[in-house]
Amino acid sequence: MYEGQPKLGTVVDGIVSEVHNFGVFVRLEGDPVDHSGSGFIRIPELTWEYSADVADVVHVGQRISAQVLDFDSTRGQVQLSLKALQERPLP
Repeated sequence: MYEGQPKLGTVVDGIVSEVHNFGVFVRLEGDPVDHSGSGFIRIPELTWEYSADVADVVHVGQRISAQVLDFDSTRGQVQLSLKALQERPLP
């Protein structure tokens, strides 16, 4: 399980461990290899730009930094956002 409860809004570092059509799992720094406390990025939180394929945005093994949106202590999962660290495009 991820060490301690990360504070909302903080930036954490990790490595993309799985890429799926529903989201991305991230092994956070300090997280054991068994992924019992992984981070998760939902598709809408990946980027401001439209992308038909998640693999166009991130890939397995990629080192990323993401902002903490929420922490589920029962599952030990941290909800993350890459989009939150990107400049919002003009409408």
